Amino acid sequence: MLNMGLENNSDTFAIILRPALYEDKQAGDDYLNKTPAVILRVTPKESLKLDPYSYPKLRVRGTGTTEFDLMDDLEQLRDVILNKYGGLKAKELPVSQVVPVGSDAIQRGIDGIIPDNDACYLWSANQTVSSPTPSFPNLSLYYDFLRNPPITLGNDTNEFIIVYGVNHVATGKAIYQNFGIFGADVFNGVGAITDLDFNGSADEYLPDNPNAKYLYVYKVARNCNGDPHCFEVPTGQGLRHIS
Repeated sequence: MLNMGLENNSDTFAIILRPALYEDKQAGDDYLNKTPAVILRVTPKESLKLDPYSYPKLRVRGTGTTEFDLMDDLEQLRDVILNKYGGLKAKELPVSQVVPVGSDAIQRGIDGIIPDNDACYLWSANQTVSSPTPSFPNLSLYYDFLRNPPITLGNDTNEFIIVYGVNHVATGKAIYQNFGIFGADVFNGVGAITDLDFNGSADEYLPDNPNAKYLYVYKVARNCNGDPHCFEVPTGQGLRHIS
């Protein structure tokens, strides 16, 4: 399962920390700007007998309660969104799970990118990265939706994307939720909107529906025109760490 070494067939390791929602914003900024970490590669002078860690005991996934009762409300929300922007041409994107559960990927020997058991990652595509392909992250070489994406946010200030769904934190199914915007060329992260931003965003669309508090609607645009539930994506070189 673990193939350490410096050869071409050795495993590549990644440890990712994704802190969010800092109680002290200044402390968070200081942490990101002065990352307190040092990485050392230690090689024993002589071969040692392996003494691997045992697999940890996992927490039970799920609560036994589904969100199926919100399906009609979600469909109603979709209809209201389409009606509100009825004068425009709308294109709905497919949504699929990016990678399988980490332990499942390890057992099946498939690409899980960074095996993770405590999150569900979705993206606007119709295939997973564990499909038979070259190694990650040269996605544009073999994923047609990245070479010819079904939709990208153009530079037209009147163009926008609507993201809507269930706020899983509000329903008690999750402790954190977000969606992110990525650059189409190099898959660079542009920004993220969290469940704190979701609160109250569906009320405008479903003012008389008590389940609106469990849903969200968020816009991604070049120009938000003061919309409080909108993420504004800037244009031009030098933005979002792209030169």
